[in-house]
Amino acid sequence: MAFIEGCNAGNDWGLLVGFREWLLMRIGKRSNLVWPALVAQIAFPHEESRPQLQAHDEQQDSELKQALFELLDQFLIERERPHGVSKIFEQYSEWNQIRKQELEDTARRSRDS
Repeated sequence: MAFIEGCNAGNDWGLLVGFREWLLMRIGKRSNLVWPALVAQIAFPHEESRPQLQAHDEQQDSELKQALFELLDQFLIERERPHGVSKIFEQYSEWNQIRKQELEDTARRSRDS
């Protein structure tokens, strides 16, 4: 993760623009976690508690790195398309509005019952 952050810093913090938002859409729920934690959540979806940023053993470390680089590859391919970053943020905005409306609907149904 530190290596990727270093690459991001070396690219004037522009390399990962939209990555967190893209990851959130892949997970399918809103979160305030930073992108490394979101990658861990995707890599280990069955963890009962918050995913750990530090792997517990070599196998988990390997799985986490593999997930990170696969996700980065997919993200960068999408991002490099024409208007890629704009499209990611546009999709995220629409996705986020839907999630927000779903939460409001759930809260209203809870109040009404």
